Amino acid sequence: MNAFRVTYPNSLSSTITGCSSENSGTWPIRTLYDANYEVRGMIRCLPSLAHVHVEDVLDAFEELTTAMPQHQGIDELLTYFEHTHRPTW
Repeated sequence: MNAFRVTYPNSLSSTITGCSSENSGTWPIRTLYDANYEVRGMIRCLPSLAHVHVEDVLDAFEELTTAMPQHQGIDELLTYFEHTHRPTW
C-alpha cells in the first residue's frame, strides 16, 4: 500500500475496495475476514496492486504479504492471489 501512496499521493486510497472472489464464501478465512478489521483491511489492500507500476508489483506484493497478520487461511489466500493474478511479462 505504501507504493500506491507514494505513486499516487493525492488519491483517495482510503476509498479503494477490492472485489471478492466468487469462491470467497467457501474459504475458511471468510469468517475471519468478516470478524477481524485488521485482516479485512490487509486483504482489501491486495487489489490496489493493480495501481502499482509493473516493475514494483512483486516488491509491493512481498511487502503486503510480510505485513499480513498470521491467521489460519491467510497463506492459502495469498497463494491463490499470487497464482491467479501473477504478472505475465
